Amino acid sequence: MGMSLRSQNGAPQSEISQQVAHTVSGSFQALPYPPSLRGKVIYIRMSSNESISVRLTQETSGVVTIPGVLGTMLIEFTPDDRLTGVEVDGQATFEWSVFGETV
Repeated sequence: MGMSLRSQNGAPQSEISQQVAHTVSGSFQALPYPPSLRGKVIYIRMSSNESISVRLTQETSGVVTIPGVLGTMLIEFTPDDRLTGVEVDGQATFEWSVFGETV
């Protein structure tokens, strides 16, 4: 039995959820992110004691880099500036999820 997420107005929502063992250092690598997804929330939880840098691409603001993510990161995006891409740099094991709507 599958679960379908719905927004308050009844529009379907999408989720990406992955466990990643990431071993790239010195350059950002894109995480698998559908081009049609507009992220409302991103969640990253480190499974190891290493930190990573996270680069977020948003509809209006463009690229924002968050260095040294360690532990848990949770960000909610405004309706006029949704998340459109995620890249990471570093060597760590982490899980991540993005919740949003497809356009």
